[in-house]
Formats: sequence, structure tokens, C-alpha cells
Amino acid sequence: FFFSSRRRHTRFLPVSWARRCVQETGTEYGDLDMRAEVALISRRFVIRSDDQTSGCRILVSQDSFSRGTLKLEGVRIQDCGFKTQRLAALEFNPHNEGLTSIVKKSAFINSLNGHININDSKEIEINENLFFQATEYGIRTKISDMLLIKLNLIIYVTRFSEQEPASGIHVQDDYLNRNLINFNLVSGINGYGYNVPIQNCQSLVKSLASNGAHSNDYGLFVTRGSNNDCGQLNGFIAYKNNICLLYTSPSPRDRQKSRMPSSA
Repeated sequence: FFFSSRRRHTRFLPVSWARRCVQETGTEYGDLDMRAEVALISRRFVIRSDDQTSGCRILVSQDSFSRGTLKLEGVRIQDCGFKTQRLAALEFNPHNEGLTSIVKKSAFINSLNGHININDSKEIEINENLFFQATEYGIRTKISDMLLIKLNLIIYVTRFSEQEPASGIHVQDDYLNRNLINFNLVSGINGYGYNVPIQNCQSLVKSLASNGAHSNDYGLFVTRGSNNDCGQLNGFIAYKNNICLLYTSPSPRDRQKSRMPSSA
């Protein structure tokens, strides 16, 4: 042992006792806190299909008999999903209120269909992840609320078919204003960077604030919700989108009169 004293002098403290190493005993963990062990292992996890065509899937589901939840951090999920069945690499279906699932600082690479599909679910956080190369969509939600989708990078999503444009982030219902989708960047989408409905004038102000769209066919595709009259964007940044920044779906009234959508 040694320590440093003043004036840059070093003094050595002699050790007179023999060195000993006390071995751990026992095999049962009991109430031992194993969070550190899980963290060390999970940082090295790679979840991958045996080959690039067979696929794999992570399913988080809850019912009257079970309450599944997921904590995923620092994990790489590669070559997962099923294209023929149109299943994502990670599926929440359903995930009920009361337990929060978190997917954070992970990477989804070459998903055979979508990266993440969230259906009939609540309390899920998708934060600070990299999503690279998928088919049909990056992240898709349906009948879900209390979601936080933030600071994700979604790159390169191709169409499932020529008639079906892909989406980076796709909200399939009027639940947009119940979720927060903020500070994401979507790029290289063969279709829409963001595909969302507008439910009311305030639904985009907070729920879809401060996102970016770069080099997609369309930056933002807006559909009319069940009872909307207008929409407002806040802090949305678009760059080099091939066709246009904003594309709006006309209402039945607009379509009959062949005029510009009133939501634009």
C-alpha cells in the first residue's frame, strides 16, 4: 500500500499480514439484488435469427393469467420479424396499464417486416434507439395510449408492396393526442416519414412536436381523424424530402368536389 504526502514525497505503508482470498459460498441467490448482473449480461446481448429469411419475434403480452413486461437496454435485435405473416421484430399485444415496458439505447437491424408494433397497449417507452432497415414501418401504434416515443433514429424502410407506401412512424387511429412522439428523426423512408391522424387543433402541437424528416418520399402524411377541424405543427424540421413536406388526405367532402383538402 502507499499514499502520497505533501511536497511530492511518497511513503509506503508496510503490510505485515498474509494475503488471503475469501471464497464465496452457497448456490442460492435468495433475496440478493441481481440488477447489476442483468445489466452486465444484457449489454452483450444479440438477439438474432439463425438466417436472414426465417425470422424471429419478441412478443410482450398480458392477459388475465399473466402480466408481461419488457426492460430492454443496450441490446441488438437483428434479422427478426416475419415478412409473410407481416409480424414485427418486437410486438406489444396487448400491454396493459400498471407495468411500464422500456426499450432504450438498443439497435434494431434488418427487421424482415416492421421494427416495433404496438397494439391495444399502454405505458410503453421507446427511447434513444437506432432502427435501421425494415419493411412496411419502423414503429406502428394502434389503439394505444400513454406511449413515449422519443429521440429515436429510424433509417431506411421499404414498401411491403408497390401499392402500400412505408412509414417511419405510423399512428393508425385517433389516439395521437394521448401519446408523446418527440425529437425523433426519420430518414430514407420509401413513403411517409410520419403517418398520423389529426383529431383536433391541439393534437399535433404537443404530441408530435420537435421531430425531423430527412430524405423521405413525403415528410409528413396527415389523415383526418374522427372529429377534427384543423391541425398545427410545432418545431417540425424537414430536409430533402423527395416529393413534398406535407401531404394531406382529403375528406369525403373534399374528394367529391375535387378540391384541396380543407385540413391543409
